[in-house]
Amino acid sequence: MRYQGFQHPVLEGLDIWLKEIKKDGKNAVEKILEREISFNTRLFHQTITCVTVAGQNALAIHFHDMTEIKAVQEKARLMEAVIVNANDSVIITTGDLEENGPEIIYVNDAFTRMTGYLPHEVIGKSPRILQGSGTNVRTLKLLKDTLKSGKPFQGELLNYSKDGKSYWLDIGIVPVHNEKGEITHYAAIERDITQRKAFEKEMQINREAAEVANRAKGDFLANMSHELRTPMNGIIGLSELLMEMNMSEEQEELCDAINSSSRNLLILLNDILDLSKIEANELTLEHVPFDLRHVVRQSIDLLRPMASRKGVTLDNSINPIVPERIIGDPIRLQQIMNNLISNAIKFTEVGYIRLDISSSKDKNGSSILHMRVEDSGIGISEDYKDTIFNKFTQGDVSTARKYGGTGLGLSITKELVEMMNGEIHFDSVEGKGTTFYADIPVEVTKEAENSGSSDSAKTLQHFNTKARILVVDDHPVNLLFIRKVLKKLGFENADEARSGSEALQAIQNKTYDLVFMDCQMPEMDGFEASIAIRDLEGSKIGSLPIIAVTADAMKGAREKCIDAGMNDYISKPVDLEKLKAVLGEWVSMTSGEPALEQKPELSKDKNDFVSLSLTDSLKSIPMNWERLSMFTDDDPEEELALIALFQTYAAESLQSLKTAYLQNDDDMWKKAAHKLKGSAANFGADHLSAVCLEAESFFQPSADQKDRMLEVIMKTYYELDKILETRLPQKIDA
Repeated sequence: MRYQGFQHPVLEGLDIWLKEIKKDGKNAVEKILEREISFNTRLFHQTITCVTVAGQNALAIHFHDMTEIKAVQEKARLMEAVIVNANDSVIITTGDLEENGPEIIYVNDAFTRMTGYLPHEVIGKSPRILQGSGTNVRTLKLLKDTLKSGKPFQGELLNYSKDGKSYWLDIGIVPVHNEKGEITHYAAIERDITQRKAFEKEMQINREAAEVANRAKGDFLANMSHELRTPMNGIIGLSELLMEMNMSEEQEELCDAINSSSRNLLILLNDILDLSKIEANELTLEHVPFDLRHVVRQSIDLLRPMASRKGVTLDNSINPIVPERIIGDPIRLQQIMNNLISNAIKFTEVGYIRLDISSSKDKNGSSILHMRVEDSGIGISEDYKDTIFNKFTQGDVSTARKYGGTGLGLSITKELVEMMNGEIHFDSVEGKGTTFYADIPVEVTKEAENSGSSDSAKTLQHFNTKARILVVDDHPVNLLFIRKVLKKLGFENADEARSGSEALQAIQNKTYDLVFMDCQMPEMDGFEASIAIRDLEGSKIGSLPIIAVTADAMKGAREKCIDAGMNDYISKPVDLEKLKAVLGEWVSMTSGEPALEQKPELSKDKNDFVSLSLTDSLKSIPMNWERLSMFTDDDPEEELALIALFQTYAAESLQSLKTAYLQNDDDMWKKAAHKLKGSAANFGADHLSAVCLEAESFFQPSADQKDRMLEVIMKTYYELDKILETRLPQKIDA
């Protein structure tokens, strides 16, 4: 065998083997050597066989390239190591989804730890062995449909272990394809998320418990605020009556202390209730047009007596460039003013307090309202300037003790300003005074932009005054007010109905564009009537916009309106700006055609239904003549007719209250109080409306409580009646 001097890499290291072949001579025939060698960076499997060729021994050398095979084998080894040692369960099944479904052909060790099944107990069986009564059938269907479409599946599934215990899986299943693109297998990776699901469930329970607790806290605060307001208003009212009597100096001082303490406690109740609403994100802002100057005047008129009693001057000015009518929340804007001015009065012993209102345009052309409240009071110490807007903060202990209060006013004010997307800051020099600045973005009404007029009786141009409107209410005073307001706005086609059944009959006989529906009426109330109208779906009647007219502050009233199919609401007393907004929303100027589109549901704002009490200060005002003049235009004959009408039906309601008291009829009591409350509010008798609200809202009062309530209502009405009787001749003579 010739090999000496033959050099080639494939023969390297063969010297010993070749010597043995030579030594064996002819007996070495068909000896074989197999080995792996590396040549030119590739790996080969080499087979060398000794054979006889023409009587001579020769080497037959074969090579097989193992590079790709080894790479695949190494990759497979690594993958197997990963799968075997993975913490997640791995299952490989066949690709058959029909009949009995896929069969398990492989599971890793994690599968056994998770399920308790050994590999031989599940291989050859369907994955259904892991499912049980709690496994979601819809999820299984989705899983199968997804895999049938050739897509991977990702989801959560409840399975069961060998001993019957349930566990949650985050499961991902991917199809495995062959060279032809056919699905041959499915590989599932499953992660145990039982603890996570338990945590999520616990969090959900805790979240629901927290929500219940928050609702309970809110209900408690609202109920307590309501319950405490009743005796507090009594104390305030009675102390004011005492202050008008002839008393000694000491008695006057004591009475004044009672009145002042009661008002401070009432402010505290209001602050705590507002704070709880803000923290629960339940305080929302109105978005209605209003007269800014009227709001400012109300605040100044309300607080000037308080400043005067301390010998402090309270002035105000409004820059002529300030829009007369803006869109926003007038009550909360007034609350900001009241809080800042009240705070200034509290900390100012001598000198002055001044409210200045101005406006400007930002770079986008939007209006910014600037409110400036300056005082000559004690100022704010440097030590407390950084915390002045914090809750329950009032400077040092001596200041808190001297001036009282809770330290909530400025905190609530800042929250309200920021809810309006505004900013608030201050300048202060201790011993010389403080100035607060509130800059609030506002939207200007189109009529103010176009004409600058603040005439609230001017007919807006964005609704169709030819629209046909039906007003439904069982009380003539309420019907009269709405009819007069509509007339002032230019609406001539307004009909009336005094019950839900009359309304239903009217709209079946005549086409209307809008219905104002009182909620509480005899025979068929507004809720029943609205449901009956909505049952007429398929016709224009079924989509007729229905506006709830309600003063109901009781829990669940909003939901009842929604369930009855009403589209919107307007509260009693009927506010001219709110009425305009509702008409502008639901009556288009583009045509006189009926059948406006129905909105899906009433506004879900929980604060839509508010107490008729308005502000506590209004409760001490027997008669709001400004409101009455809104309907009469100061015509003495109109005013006389309205007063006479109100007195007639108020007497009927009072008699119903007396009868309900004598018969201990709670339902009659609440209905009579509700009716008198609404008509009094519309008429402008704010104090009477407020005490009727208390009577209506009081849940199942005892006989003694009813007796006291009836006495307060009767006394309030008699006081109002005296005012009405003395005013009428003066107006007529004029």
